[in-house]
Amino acid sequence: MTVLLKNFLLALLIAGALLFLASGVRRAATARMTGTPKSTGLSRIPELLDLWNETLACAIFGLALMGGAWLVSRTHWGVDAVWSGEAWTRASAAVEAEPDYEVSEPRESWIANLFWGCAFGLSFGLPPIFMDGKWTAARAFWVSLGLGFFLWMVQSSVENCSRTVRMSGAGLEERSIFGRRRVPWDEIGGLEFQDVRARIQKYQDWRTRSSSTLPRIDVWAVKDRNGREVLSLPDGMVPGDAFRKIREQIERRAAAR
Repeated sequence: MTVLLKNFLLALLIAGALLFLASGVRRAATARMTGTPKSTGLSRIPELLDLWNETLACAIFGLALMGGAWLVSRTHWGVDAVWSGEAWTRASAAVEAEPDYEVSEPRESWIANLFWGCAFGLSFGLPPIFMDGKWTAARAFWVSLGLGFFLWMVQSSVENCSRTVRMSGAGLEERSIFGRRRVPWDEIGGLEFQDVRARIQKYQDWRTRSSSTLPRIDVWAVKDRNGREVLSLPDGMVPGDAFRKIREQIERRAAAR
């Protein structure tokens, strides 16, 4: 069902992108027939922008939908894969083992996604839709950026809300409404604690580091035998006792090699 939804969404996004791009071509032809402004110098720029505004708006919407189609195609919706040979390999026939422990994302994770999606995505994307007048390039840009960010946050929220990580004798398994991924024990090389906030602050100006308002974001990165990150586990996964035992088991097996 998830694969069908993904394919339907891809087809819808590509069709919409082609329609907008075709509309932009038609409007560009109309603009060329209308002619160019008679004014010269800097006073000519506003007239040129006004003449090509609708064309640029259609192009921005078309490119935004093409970008959305590319992002959807890159998701693991409907994928049932196993980490093998430094890559995710489709393995829908993989043997399932009864989990010893199972943990899920903390409630705050998906709620935060929804909050930021509404706070920034809708606040930037919705107001330009209800503005009067012709569509301009700037108006199309903010609608595409705002609604695109909102939809991305909604997708992340649904994935986090449904995500669970299970540990069994076969290894680790990540499940969500969009698909599942497995990492066998012989592919797991270790566990690394990461402070995401500290990483972000490295790229900030030194004057703002001490007063950063970012919350503490701790994650545990599951690495393969070559040190590549295969799964990212937030520090607050619940229940806490089960998550601690999963981490201890990963570290114990990695140290035994």
